[in-house]
Amino acid sequence: MQADLSAAETAYREKARQDGFSDPVEKMVEADRFNAVHTHEETLFLFIQAGQLTVDKADGQVVGTPGKTITVAAGLDHTERAGPEGAMILVSRR
Repeated sequence: MQADLSAAETAYREKARQDGFSDPVEKMVEADRFNAVHTHEETLFLFIQAGQLTVDKADGQVVGTPGKTITVAAGLDHTERAGPEGAMILVSRR
């Protein structure tokens, strides 16, 4: 499982670089943290290292678990909620 997560993170970092995103920054999201509807000035490309992060967007809900990626377009209204154990994520911006 750890090897799969490591390979997924390597693929995330390569895709972020190829697609012109910034170097990833690690961020810890506290347990059950809820961020009400908001937007970002830049597109975010997220990689879930541990825990769970759910993003609700107009086109549906995305549940991020370890090894998964989530893209949030600049200017897109969305909410974010961490799972009961929080989430450790990598964040790249463009």
